[in-house]
Amino acid sequence: MSDAMKIDTKEIAENVEMPVISLGCDHLKKEKVKETVKNWLALGGRGIDTSLRASFQQVVGQAIKESKIDRKDLFLTTKVPNCSFRKIDGWFKQDLKHLKTDYVDLLLIQDPHGGNCVKAWPEIEKIFDAKQARAIGVSNFEKEDLEPLLKIAKIIPAMNQLNVSIFETHSETIDFMTEKGILMGSHSPLGYGHDESQDLTIISEEKLIKNIAKHYKVSTFQVVMKWMLQHGWFLTLPTIPNKVKLSDADMSGFTLNPKQMKNLHDLSIQSDSSPTSQAGSSSGKKKIVMKTKEIAPNVEMPVISIGCDNLKSYEVKESVKRWLELGGRGID
Repeated sequence: MSDAMKIDTKEIAENVEMPVISLGCDHLKKEKVKETVKNWLALGGRGIDTSLRASFQQVVGQAIKESKIDRKDLFLTTKVPNCSFRKIDGWFKQDLKHLKTDYVDLLLIQDPHGGNCVKAWPEIEKIFDAKQARAIGVSNFEKEDLEPLLKIAKIIPAMNQLNVSIFETHSETIDFMTEKGILMGSHSPLGYGHDESQDLTIISEEKLIKNIAKHYKVSTFQVVMKWMLQHGWFLTLPTIPNKVKLSDADMSGFTLNPKQMKNLHDLSIQSDSSPTSQAGSSSGKKKIVMKTKEIAPNVEMPVISIGCDNLKSYEVKESVKRWLELGGRGID
C-alpha cells in the first residue's frame, strides 16, 4: 500500500461527501487521543467521529488544529447525547467549542432516550437550517424509534449509526432505513468493546474469515469491514491498541467476490440468530448455566449478575437482552 491511505467517499446529502471510514474517538484513553488523531491524519484519514459524551473531545479539536489541515478537507461527525430537546442548542455549542470549528459535517442524536425525540428533531433541523451542520442524523435508533420521528421530520435523517457488525445485523431496522432512504453507519463494526480487553477472537479465529484474509493477504478485521463496506455501509474504525491498526482502514487493495460475500452473509445470519454467538461465540454452544445460592430463607440468588451501572445508556437494552437470552437471570 502507498504511504497515504485510500478511503473512498460517498454522498450522504446534497453536495456532502463523507469518507466511508472515520476514526472513532469516543473510547480512546485520554492520553492517547492527540497522538492517535494526528497519526490518523498523517496516514491520510480525513473522517473523525467523536461526541460530546467523550470527556476529551476538546483534545480532538486541539489535535486537528495542530495538524494544520484545512478544515474543508476534514469530515467531522459529532453527537449530542440524547433527545433532551431543551438542551440540544447548548450541547451543540459545546461541540463546536471543543472542536474549534464553526460547523460540523454530520450532527447526530446519539441516543433515542432521555427525552422526547419528536421534539428534539426540530432542534437538530434548526442547526442544519443555520448551516452549522452540513448533514444531520441519529444513532442507536431502532425502527420503533425512527417511526414517530419520521412523521414530523421536515428533513429525513441522512444516517443512522447502529451497533452493526457481521455478528449483529439489526436486519429489520436496516430494511426500514433502506425503505426510507436513511443511510446505515456502524459505530462498532467489530462488535461492542473498544479497548485492549475486548475479545476479538470471534473474528480472528473464525475459519471462514481467516481463509479469506489469507487469500487476500489482509487482516481478518479488514475482511469483515470490507463485507460491510460492500453493503454500502459507513464505518467508524474502532481504536483498539495492539489489535486494530489505523492502516486497517485502507481496504482499497481487494474486493470480495460474490461467493465470499454470500458465505459471509450466511455466517452473519447464523450468528445473528444465535444468542450465544451474539455475546461472543459463533460456535453454537449451549446457554450458560448459572448456579444460585441461598442468601436469605427461601431466597436464591445467582452467583453472577450482570452489572448495568457503568453501561452507556444506549448499550443497556441490548446488553440486558443478550444476557437474558444467554440464560443469565441476575441483574444488578
